[in-house]
Amino acid sequence: MFERKGILLLPLFSRSYKLTHQPHAVWLSAAEHKENLTTLQNILTISQQQGAIPELVLYTIPNRDLGKASEGGAVNGKTYLANNMEMAKMIKLFIMKTDRHPVIYLEPDSIAQLLPAVYRRPPDMYPSWVKERLWLLKQSVDLFKQVGCKVFLDVGHSQWIASEQQRHTMVELLMQAGLQQATGIISNISNFQSVSALLGLPSGEAYYLKELVLAIRKEAPALNLQLRVDTSRSLPPELYLQLNPRQFILCPKGRLLEKLPNNTQRRIGHWQGDSLEEASVFPEFGVAKTIEQLIEQESYSLLGNELTAPVWLDPLLPTGKTPLGILPPQRKIEGVETRWIKPPDEADGCLPYHAGASVSLTDKEYQSVNY
Repeated sequence: MFERKGILLLPLFSRSYKLTHQPHAVWLSAAEHKENLTTLQNILTISQQQGAIPELVLYTIPNRDLGKASEGGAVNGKTYLANNMEMAKMIKLFIMKTDRHPVIYLEPDSIAQLLPAVYRRPPDMYPSWVKERLWLLKQSVDLFKQVGCKVFLDVGHSQWIASEQQRHTMVELLMQAGLQQATGIISNISNFQSVSALLGLPSGEAYYLKELVLAIRKEAPALNLQLRVDTSRSLPPELYLQLNPRQFILCPKGRLLEKLPNNTQRRIGHWQGDSLEEASVFPEFGVAKTIEQLIEQESYSLLGNELTAPVWLDPLLPTGKTPLGILPPQRKIEGVETRWIKPPDEADGCLPYHAGASVSLTDKEYQSVNY
């Protein structure tokens, strides 16, 4: 199920291992808390046997992803903290036995989504749960740090937090979320941004993190943070600019097609409804949803009979393939550590796929379907 490579734990069950043979973090994000506990126990047991240090992504905060494509999470803050306490007890026993300290990447996007540029509301319009979210993050940072974990807070990525004012707001939120007790910050989880700048311009994740640190030092001069970037989906800037969103056609007689490069199409399922706006789509291997859900919750767009996914949901390169990260883990680029956090061939849940499924394996299943 797992093996050690270097000092990191490698989850053998992941399809991305077969593609890349690179260690990466394990996500604790299941809807059922017992499933997360079982996964964590397996990880800690094998880590103890093999002398590995597990890296874990905790992704269960209430109102996760603001109810959009990755919606879910604990039912309320009380449950969330109780669940975290259970996991912290298990990790504490592991640390006492091994003297090795797991890494926790805490709640990707949970802070960045609170910025006006992402959340699209000014701070004085934040609902009450926003204050609770920052409090829950602070309590969780303190909890996992006290048992001996290295805890990283997520800071979105350079395209979301692009201006000096946005970085200033991010710092304010980080301080409320317990940055003073954190080990470091991490950017670009499950995103495509390049670590390095494009043609020497002030851009890229390394530049963003360093600028963020300068802003942090104005508030906390003595704070010494580790800086990491997830490169599991990073692309060279020239390839990032060539990413194409997936497009689908609601054809007559209920046929649901996907448009592919080179003007080709494939049938991926069917649709039903008296009108396109009120239709429901039924992919052969994906999740059935209404057009309204796709537009309102997942940022799809409908123009005529063509449905377009947002570019961050399983986009395509001009070759027709989904992009894979190009950088190995545990490297330093421009002084910033790199890690693989998002397994690179796990589907994000675009229309043809279940979230977490293998894009390449599901594509083979589509080829074998006889319509």
